[in-house]
Amino acid sequence: MGGDTHVTQSVRRNRHSLKGSGFEKFWKSYPRKKSKGDAKKAWQTIKPDEQLQDRISGALERAKTSADWRKEGGKYIPYPASWLRAEGWEDEDATVDCCAVPTVCAEKILSTNGRNYTSCGKPIAPEQTPPAYPFCADHLRNRQQINARLTNGQTS
Repeated sequence: MGGDTHVTQSVRRNRHSLKGSGFEKFWKSYPRKKSKGDAKKAWQTIKPDEQLQDRISGALERAKTSADWRKEGGKYIPYPASWLRAEGWEDEDATVDCCAVPTVCAEKILSTNGRNYTSCGKPIAPEQTPPAYPFCADHLRNRQQINARLTNGQTS
Protein backbone atom coordinates (compact mmCIF):
# COMPACT_ATOMS: atom_id res chain seq x y z
CA MET A 1 0.00 0.00 0.00
CA GLY A 2 2.91 2.33 0.68
CA GLY A 3 4.04 1.88 -2.95
CA ASP A 4 0.69 3.21 -4.21
CA THR A 5 1.16 6.42 -2.22
CA HIS A 6 4.58 6.93 -3.79
CA VAL A 7 3.16 6.52 -7.33
CA THR A 8 0.29 8.93 -6.60
CA GLN A 9 2.67 11.55 -5.23
CA SER A 10 4.95 11.11 -8.25
CA VAL A 11 2.04 11.60 -10.68
CA ARG A 12 0.89 14.72 -8.79
CA ARG A 13 4.43 16.11 -8.83
CA ASN A 14 4.76 15.52 -12.60
CA ARG A 15 1.39 17.14 -13.31
CA HIS A 16 2.30 20.13 -11.18
CA SER A 17 5.67 20.61 -12.88
CA LEU A 18 4.06 20.33 -16.33
CA LYS A 19 1.53 23.07 -15.56
CA GLY A 20 4.31 25.58 -14.99
CA SER A 21 6.30 24.41 -18.00
CA GLY A 22 4.32 26.25 -20.69
CA PHE A 23 2.88 23.06 -22.13
CA GLU A 24 -0.75 24.06 -21.56
CA LYS A 25 -0.20 27.30 -23.46
CA PHE A 26 1.37 25.32 -26.32
CA TRP A 27 -1.47 22.78 -26.31
CA LYS A 28 -4.11 25.50 -26.31
CA SER A 29 -2.46 27.18 -29.30
CA TYR A 30 -1.72 24.04 -31.34
CA PRO A 31 -4.41 23.58 -34.00
CA ARG A 32 -4.48 19.78 -34.04
CA LYS A 33 -5.61 18.32 -30.73
CA LYS A 34 -4.36 14.73 -31.02
CA SER A 35 -2.40 12.52 -28.63
CA LYS A 36 -2.02 15.00 -25.79
CA GLY A 37 -0.17 12.47 -23.61
CA ASP A 38 2.45 11.90 -26.30
CA ALA A 39 2.79 15.67 -26.75
CA LYS A 40 3.33 16.09 -23.00
CA LYS A 41 6.12 13.51 -23.07
CA ALA A 42 7.79 15.28 -26.00
CA TRP A 43 7.50 18.63 -24.18
CA GLN A 44 9.00 17.16 -21.02
CA THR A 45 11.88 15.71 -23.02
CA ILE A 46 12.64 19.10 -24.57
CA LYS A 47 12.26 20.98 -21.26
CA PRO A 48 12.07 24.35 -23.03
CA ASP A 49 13.15 27.38 -21.04
CA GLU A 50 11.21 30.63 -21.36
CA GLN A 51 13.24 31.81 -24.35
CA LEU A 52 12.70 28.56 -26.26
CA GLN A 53 9.00 28.61 -25.37
CA ASP A 54 8.76 32.05 -26.98
CA ARG A 55 10.51 30.74 -30.12
CA ILE A 56 8.19 27.73 -30.23
CA SER A 57 5.15 29.95 -29.81
CA GLY A 58 6.24 32.35 -32.56
CA ALA A 59 7.09 29.54 -34.96
CA LEU A 60 3.77 27.87 -34.24
CA GLU A 61 1.86 31.03 -35.09
CA ARG A 62 3.76 31.30 -38.38
CA ALA A 63 3.25 27.61 -39.17
CA LYS A 64 -0.51 28.00 -38.74
CA THR A 65 -0.51 30.37 -41.73
CA SER A 66 1.57 28.11 -43.97
CA ALA A 67 0.09 26.58 -47.09
CA ASP A 68 0.79 23.04 -45.87
CA TRP A 69 -1.03 23.55 -42.59
CA ARG A 70 -4.01 25.28 -44.22
CA LYS A 71 -4.29 22.81 -47.09
CA GLU A 72 -7.42 20.63 -47.13
CA GLY A 73 -8.74 21.94 -43.84
CA GLY A 74 -5.55 21.25 -41.89
CA LYS A 75 -5.16 17.67 -43.06
CA TYR A 76 -1.37 18.00 -43.16
CA ILE A 77 -0.82 19.54 -39.74
CA PRO A 78 1.49 17.15 -37.89
CA TYR A 79 0.51 15.72 -34.54
CA PRO A 80 1.85 18.05 -31.83
CA ALA A 81 4.28 15.45 -30.46
CA SER A 82 5.70 14.85 -33.93
CA TRP A 83 6.14 18.58 -34.48
CA LEU A 84 7.90 18.94 -31.13
CA ARG A 85 10.18 15.91 -31.62
CA ALA A 86 11.08 17.13 -35.12
CA GLU A 87 11.89 20.59 -33.72
CA GLY A 88 9.31 22.10 -36.06
CA TRP A 89 10.02 25.56 -34.68
CA GLU A 90 13.37 25.36 -36.51
CA ASP A 91 11.73 24.85 -39.93
CA GLU A 92 12.18 27.53 -42.53
CA ASP A 93 9.41 30.08 -42.54
CA ALA A 94 6.86 28.93 -45.09
CA THR A 95 4.13 31.43 -44.39
CA VAL A 96 1.77 32.52 -47.10
CA ASP A 97 0.84 36.11 -47.64
CA CYS A 98 -2.92 35.82 -47.99
CA CYS A 99 -3.06 39.21 -49.63
CA ALA A 100 -0.34 38.60 -52.23
CA VAL A 101 -1.38 39.59 -55.72
CA PRO A 102 -0.69 36.93 -58.35
CA THR A 103 1.88 37.92 -60.95
CA VAL A 104 1.49 35.19 -63.57
CA CYS A 105 -1.43 33.71 -65.47
CA ALA A 106 -3.38 31.00 -63.65
CA GLU A 107 -4.57 29.33 -66.86
CA LYS A 108 -3.56 25.69 -67.01
CA ILE A 109 -2.36 24.43 -70.38
CA LEU A 110 -2.48 20.76 -71.34
CA SER A 111 1.02 19.56 -72.12
CA THR A 112 1.90 18.26 -75.57
CA ASN A 113 1.80 14.65 -74.37
CA GLY A 114 -1.74 15.21 -73.08
CA ARG A 115 -1.00 13.98 -69.55
CA ASN A 116 -0.16 17.00 -67.41
CA TYR A 117 -1.27 20.59 -67.08
CA THR A 118 1.22 23.38 -66.57
CA SER A 119 0.67 27.03 -65.80
CA CYS A 120 0.66 29.46 -68.71
CA GLY A 121 3.28 31.52 -66.87
CA LYS A 122 2.77 34.74 -68.83
CA PRO A 123 2.42 38.03 -66.91
CA ILE A 124 -1.08 39.05 -65.87
CA ALA A 125 -2.83 41.40 -68.28
CA PRO A 126 -2.35 45.03 -67.14
CA GLU A 127 -6.04 45.94 -67.64
CA GLN A 128 -7.08 43.68 -64.76
CA THR A 129 -7.89 44.88 -61.30
CA PRO A 130 -6.19 42.18 -59.25
CA PRO A 131 -7.00 39.77 -57.84
CA ALA A 132 -10.23 39.43 -59.86
CA TYR A 133 -8.75 37.48 -62.78
CA PRO A 134 -5.15 36.35 -62.56
CA PHE A 135 -4.81 35.67 -66.30
CA CYS A 136 -2.64 36.92 -69.13
CA ALA A 137 -4.13 38.93 -71.98
CA ASP A 138 -4.42 35.76 -74.11
CA HIS A 139 -6.57 33.95 -71.53
CA LEU A 140 -8.37 36.84 -69.84
CA ARG A 141 -11.20 37.26 -72.36
CA ASN A 142 -11.93 33.52 -72.40
CA ARG A 143 -12.02 33.39 -68.59
CA GLN A 144 -14.30 36.41 -68.39
CA GLN A 145 -16.72 34.72 -70.81
CA ILE A 146 -16.68 31.51 -68.76
CA ASN A 147 -17.30 33.43 -65.54
CA ALA A 148 -20.15 35.40 -67.16
CA ARG A 149 -21.81 32.17 -68.29
CA LEU A 150 -21.45 30.68 -64.81
CA THR A 151 -22.85 33.82 -63.22
CA ASN A 152 -25.87 33.69 -65.54
CA GLY A 153 -26.50 30.03 -64.70
CA GLN A 154 -25.29 28.58 -67.99
CA THR A 155 -23.14 25.48 -67.75
CA SER A 156 -21.78 25.26 -71.26
